[in-house]
Formats: sequence, C-alpha cells, structure tokens
Amino acid sequence: SKYRVPLSSGKNYFSFGVGLTYYFDFKGESYEKSYLKKDVDMRLIPNVFIAYDVNVGNFNFGIEVPIGTSIAITKGTLVNERVNFERTYSNTEFLPHFGVGLSARYRLNEHNKIGLYGFADLLKDDAWSPPMTGIGWTRVLK
Repeated sequence: SKYRVPLSSGKNYFSFGVGLTYYFDFKGESYEKSYLKKDVDMRLIPNVFIAYDVNVGNFNFGIEVPIGTSIAITKGTLVNERVNFERTYSNTEFLPHFGVGLSARYRLNEHNKIGLYGFADLLKDDAWSPPMTGIGWTRVLK
C-alpha cells in the first residue's frame, strides 16, 4: 500500500509518499549442512519515497526512490540430519531498504488504475533480498 501526494499539478510531475510493502515466503531455506522446514519468512517494508510520473494517454509510467527499512522475520524448525539435530528457529533482522522502483499503470476510468511494479535493491543485505515484482491497483481520490 502506498499513499502519494503530487508536488505539482502538471501532466508530468514529482510526488512524495509513504509506503508499506509486505510479503510471505513459505519456501524452506537451506544452508551448507542444515535447512529450515515448515518455515515462514515474512517481510515488512515501511518506507518514504520521491517519485517522478510521466503520463502518455491512458498510461502512467513512474520511477521512484524509496528509503526505509526491511524487517525480515523468519520462523521454522532448523534441521541437521547429519548430526540428528532439530530445534525451533526464530530470527528478526532490520535491514536497510534503498533502491529504484519502476511502474507502468493503465487508467481504467477516472478513479482506477491497474499496473505492474518492479523494485531492485541498490544495497545487498544479509537476508538475500531479491528484486520484487508485483501487480497493483491504484485508487485515485479527487
């Protein structure tokens, strides 16, 4: 979810906003001699951003630079079959969130847009943050 405020009233404009991204991953993590089973990896990413939007017909293209933190929470069972070891595992990390986001949206009507969003980290972190992609819906309040 995002809330953005245009900083000008032109056809192409800068905007400022705040966002909260969240996602879950249920894929087991593996390490050299152990792995996590029945794990849940959750991310909460609160951020602020500056963006530039270009409008061409019914299409809106945007580039944004978000700055914030990525809160990585992992819970599961740590297993090492080699030494017959199993225990509950829980970890929370606060990581920097900084990168470039690109979006393309299509205006369906006066108040609704649908589109694609992609984000690439400019900082590599210890939690192996991947590039993110998503499908979005935008509600325009007037």
